[in-house]
Amino acid sequence: MGAADLEYAPGGSDWLTLGAGASFDRTEILERRFFHPVNRIFSNYYFAGGLQQGTRTSQATHAHIGLRVARTFMDGDVRLRARARYLTEEQDFEALEAIGPGFSLPDVPSFDAIAGDPSVGSEGRRIKGRAFLAAADLAYRGRYLLDGIVRRDGASLFGPEARWHTYFRGAAAWRVSREAFWNVDFIDELKLRFALGTAGGRPNFHAQYETYGNTPAPYGRVRWSTRLNLANRRLRPEFTREAEAGVDLVVGDKLALDLTYAWRTTDDQLLRVPQPAFLLFPW
Repeated sequence: MGAADLEYAPGGSDWLTLGAGASFDRTEILERRFFHPVNRIFSNYYFAGGLQQGTRTSQATHAHIGLRVARTFMDGDVRLRARARYLTEEQDFEALEAIGPGFSLPDVPSFDAIAGDPSVGSEGRRIKGRAFLAAADLAYRGRYLLDGIVRRDGASLFGPEARWHTYFRGAAAWRVSREAFWNVDFIDELKLRFALGTAGGRPNFHAQYETYGNTPAPYGRVRWSTRLNLANRRLRPEFTREAEAGVDLVVGDKLALDLTYAWRTTDDQLLRVPQPAFLLFPW
């Protein structure tokens, strides 16, 4: 794994910063299990042993490029900070597993010595995501605070017709204790705040694909396919709206109290729904 970030201020600017970064994380796991044969005479039980071996590889790559702006206006009464960023991510997963029952040669942990029919399974997944983000926060005399963010997200987990969606968040706060009329000496800080935002939930990798599984037959080596999941190519994210209102209070520089009331509504929730029998898919 590794990560790197780079920042550059054009011409030694104190208000504009350009930046880029990337990270890489890779994990490889090799798992091997050897099951010794067991012969229990008194219980009339015999287990011929077995061998299981598998590999799992996961890899994640993230990168971003963007800029930041920080300016003051009106002799320092107004402070503005803004940023824009483009992000990209990619996640890959591969797995391979083999299981062999019974040994023709005892205590030889090799698939060449397996007497039964080995079972082999594999899986591969790739998830891609892109996002454009713009954010800004504005403060006037340290009393009135505004901040907002708009994000345009794209993800390969959704169907081709619904891969891009826009979300936002906005917040406002008023530091009442900084007003000229404030004369409550034992309350050092009183801030009223409110925020409203939206977000989208992602499904699992298989949700948009029609999937099948192989089922072994009771006799011989013939397998047949079993329907598992009915595809939903118009799958879109579940959409959540959340708002919160709160009060921040500091008394005598010794006691801090934060009170928050939040409420949330989620539409188009992502659920696995049993299908009618005539579709021949359980989900």
